[in-house]
Amino acid sequence: MLPWKCRDMSSDPEYHLRELAVARSSNDPRRAVPDIPQGAKRVLDIGCGAGQTLVAADLKGAKAFGIDFEHSALKLGKQISPGFEFARASGEALPFRAASFDFVFSRVALPYMKIAYAATEMERVLRPGGEIWITLHPLSMLSWRNAFSHPKRLLFEVYRLVNTALLHFTGKQFRYPLRRNRTESYQTSQGIRRVLKRAGFQNIQVIRQHHFLVTAQKSKAKAKAQA
Repeated sequence: MLPWKCRDMSSDPEYHLRELAVARSSNDPRRAVPDIPQGAKRVLDIGCGAGQTLVAADLKGAKAFGIDFEHSALKLGKQISPGFEFARASGEALPFRAASFDFVFSRVALPYMKIAYAATEMERVLRPGGEIWITLHPLSMLSWRNAFSHPKRLLFEVYRLVNTALLHFTGKQFRYPLRRNRTESYQTSQGIRRVLKRAGFQNIQVIRQHHFLVTAQKSKAKAKAQA
């Protein structure tokens, strides 16, 4: 949400219930739910909200974990899915030991993080050969008509564009100067490929259809190096 005008929907239980309804509806074009690999034992959702994507996914027997920074969302998640493990944490500093998950995913949460840090953390907590699934914000989401609707909104869009360029060319980002706890950017196919490759991922695939979807795999060679 935008910092000058709108209430942060991540703290609104009704928002998460609506998102749950979308995730459960196979006919809704907004639906984006990962296909959990067969044999995965531990699955992590980064920026899980109330765990709506975990609820809608076919976990195939995997144990589900979710992290988010919003207390109220996690509280609701524990009510909806008491069998899941939830923790308040940032995707840029995951509270899990190395090589502890088989599959890690994040649905439109990484655009609000320093993506290079989050990618490094995802690679760290994945077992060798483990996979990631992430959805992102393409630059096509930018609406100049909306940007010019308010001076502060325009300033924020300029910030996001500068951050997008930095991420694309250097893999780096900076926090919004007028709100230091906020990081946001759009992402590009080439930029996210660079970031994931630097973090140690391979087999990077970018799908641009209904969603800006990216999948990748942690190198299996890590197992030999750790042996």
